[in-house]
Amino acid sequence: MVKKLVPLLFTVLLVFTSHIFVEAAELYQWTDKDGNVHATDDILLVPLKYRSKVKVYETIHVEEEPPRMLDEVTPSIEPGYREDLYGDYPLEWWEEEFDLKNEEVTDLGKTVSDSRRYIEIFENGRRYGQVFSQDEVQTYEDYIDDLPYMEERLEELKAELEELRRRATIYGVPRNIRE
Repeated sequence: MVKKLVPLLFTVLLVFTSHIFVEAAELYQWTDKDGNVHATDDILLVPLKYRSKVKVYETIHVEEEPPRMLDEVTPSIEPGYREDLYGDYPLEWWEEEFDLKNEEVTDLGKTVSDSRRYIEIFENGRRYGQVFSQDEVQTYEDYIDDLPYMEERLEELKAELEELRRRATIYGVPRNIRE
């Protein structure tokens, strides 16, 4: 009769306490020749010459639920299905790319516009006999030299932005992010 009750009692105990996970561990503490105190949970990490003097502490760790395996945590996803991906990237990536590209185009466009305006003002002033400082002349010459490169780079950035929009449209990125 007792032999039948023990497995039954064990099963009942297991069912009612299955949500509690108890783990026992040992901690090893030793003091080196300089007086420094060390501790570890792996006896193999204690230097051999100190193992005879090691103090062993037993700890018990209780959790409400046992640790989950990776496949229990990760939801199952059908092959080929990738939630929130547009092409190979999540929506946040597309948002950041559009923000960066738009900011680059806006900033360089403003710089080009400011440079053109400075050149125009400088040339109009020269026509009417305005005298400019050496710094103003140097700035004018720098803008004249740099403007073609800035305009070329601006066109490249606009083309990159347009290509990004084209790809985003193909991958179904929402319109409010593409614009």
